[in-house]
Amino acid sequence: MKGGHLFTIYQIQVVGNVFVAIGSLPFLTGLRSFELIARDNKS
Repeated sequence: MKGGHLFTIYQIQVVGNVFVAIGSLPFLTGLRSFELIARDNKS
């Protein structure tokens, strides 16, 4: 039972890390595009 419980916690951590990575991708790309837009507006 302990092994299964640890495996469940491991699954939750992996799913959480994947979710965070997927969620941060649009934010990073949006931030980069925002920097490019700001750079274009200055020039």
